[in-house]
Amino acid sequence: MEKAPGLTIPSRNNIDEAFIQTSYTIAPDYLRECYSYIFAAGDAVVCDFTVGTWSFKTKRSEVLKKGTNADKSKLPAMTAKNNPHVNKRTFSGGHARKAVRKRAKKGGKKRDVLDVTDEFEDAFGRASVGVTG
Repeated sequence: MEKAPGLTIPSRNNIDEAFIQTSYTIAPDYLRECYSYIFAAGDAVVCDFTVGTWSFKTKRSEVLKKGTNADKSKLPAMTAKNNPHVNKRTFSGGHARKAVRKRAKKGGKKRDVLDVTDEFEDAFGRASVGVTG
């Protein structure tokens, strides 16, 4: 909107009702001129747009996708921020990602039931285990 002809935005402290009224009369004309494909649906639909919808509809990628040739010719030149990536950022080829199988480590210490019983007997005595002999 800063580029709209006839619109000079004052500092934050100097915004008054007169500025708001003039911006409301200048803004729709500027948007119709630069983004005519949005207004093809009719003014009744456009009146219900929120700020998020306007932000989405006036994005460069959206204008390139749905805009008319006149709309595309009014877009600013490409910059580093709106330039498409040189390399594709997708996985290509027949290499599917392999699932990793989880398994026990080799050589890990295994606890045996008898080892636990022996440790219990050492700590509490043979009679506590319930084994008679």
